[in-house]
Amino acid sequence: MRVFATTSIAAAAIAALTAVPAWAVTNGVSVIEFPGKGLAAASNAVLPGSVAADLGINLGGYGSDLYRQPRTFGEYWMITDRGPNNDTVTSSGGAGTGFAAPGFSPLIMKVTVKGPTASIVETIPVQATKGVGVTGLPNIPTVDGVSTTVTGASGQYNANGLDPEGIVRTKNGEFWIVDEYGPSIVHVGSDGVVKRRYVPAGWAGVGATYPVSATLPAIYSKRKVNRGFEAVAITPDEEHIFVGLQSPLLNPDKSTGDASLQTRILRMNVKSGEVDGEWAYRFEPVNSIDPTTTKATELKLSAMVALDLLPRIAPDRRDAHPYAGGSVRRIPFLDLVSQRRPRAGGETDVFTVRLGLAEIKEVPAQAHQQRKAVLRHRR
Repeated sequence: MRVFATTSIAAAAIAALTAVPAWAVTNGVSVIEFPGKGLAAASNAVLPGSVAADLGINLGGYGSDLYRQPRTFGEYWMITDRGPNNDTVTSSGGAGTGFAAPGFSPLIMKVTVKGPTASIVETIPVQATKGVGVTGLPNIPTVDGVSTTVTGASGQYNANGLDPEGIVRTKNGEFWIVDEYGPSIVHVGSDGVVKRRYVPAGWAGVGATYPVSATLPAIYSKRKVNRGFEAVAITPDEEHIFVGLQSPLLNPDKSTGDASLQTRILRMNVKSGEVDGEWAYRFEPVNSIDPTTTKATELKLSAMVALDLLPRIAPDRRDAHPYAGGSVRRIPFLDLVSQRRPRAGGETDVFTVRLGLAEIKEVPAQAHQQRKAVLRHRR
């Protein structure tokens, strides 16, 4: 049995790099740290001239997602986020997001694990057309937040821009990723070029240079800024994609949405591109996860795994309890058709869900602050 954990840290982009465990979180769990490389050097290695200056920032942001290719051992695919940014104040006194490297485009990376080491062996930039990155810039002013420079001056927008959070890879080497801006579902070829982006009906983006289909429900445009689609899962037959909204919609207004405990999950037919299922997922009260807060906005759906065509999904909910500098993750088993599968012994937090060749095991509640979930792979 092998256990693998990752952390969002600096890494090189194009050459194969080897990482070794840096420190242990708890018995059987290792955190693997990759050697640092400047963001500009990493980006320019795969998209020449894309980043002129990186302000001394290393490549990182791998926390967007990590996907294990089914029926493989020690092979993972991960995707970066939209690139480094900071909170800024605009000239009018409003809140903005400063993009330190506006030419940076998200990177998809293949990681192999052998023994106690992991290596990045392939890097694929997400591109609008061959050789032209999508960037991580917002699409629509105000709707996607306010883009600025790192000092708060007016920033850039790009209808091609993506803020990826989840990724899966198909048997033929293509990818499906989800994005927070649209929010959108994006089909990406094995070469990293966007094949099609699916956005809510009425999406107001103008000037995208890849195909766009406005076939998702229009109400999803009411997602909170930076809280769009966070989770994606693909069925074993690869005929359907499930996507999860990170937080409840601001529907009918912000105060209602901020207080809501219900987010949404969509199912899309891969062949037709049509949405053929939608479910409401109800969070537990926030103080049952973190007794120190009553803010429902702290609840987030972060990751899912599809078990089969029936919509049974394992969502990942985060709370604010720290462990090893991170946050606690609660991974329940959810049956969206009926009810959550009963837990053995009644009110216990110990159960195991089999996911193909993998198992996700949740440890007892009293151990949550040490470790919440471990992905174990069977030979």
